Amino acid sequence: MHARAFRALERLYAHVTERLAELRLDCRACGSCCALRAWGHEVYVTGLEAACLRAWAREHGVAPQPSGPDACPYHADGACTVHPARALGCRLFFCRSAGNRSEAVARALEDLSVEAHARLRDLHRAYRIVYKYQALPAALAVRTASTGTRAP
Repeated sequence: MHARAFRALERLYAHVTERLAELRLDCRACGSCCALRAWGHEVYVTGLEAACLRAWAREHGVAPQPSGPDACPYHADGACTVHPARALGCRLFFCRSAGNRSEAVARALEDLSVEAHARLRDLHRAYRIVYKYQALPAALAVRTASTGTRAP
């Protein structure tokens, strides 16, 4: 996958981080949200996100752990092992204080999610990457289009 697409995705993630900071929402990387089904949540990623996540993990020597469908394969020892490269769905999910948010913050978070996903789809178009939205464990298990090998 093209390095320019990865950089564009990183810029989108930086934008999301800035907006979340404005809303006073921050992730403390505690790893409790990684037990996806415990929260009634499943993280979905696009092909670009999965490729970027795999590349970051390889570059930093992080291997996905056997996890099954109920947890993230990058959750180990109670923490997210790929936190700097985590997917949009992870960035927009907050396990802390979900019930304590004001309506305005909840609405702003929903608006940010819609905006960020639209921009993510635009990145796929701009870089001619097939847009496929699937559960994180399944996305990491697919063969990579560029190498034809099984993703790590």
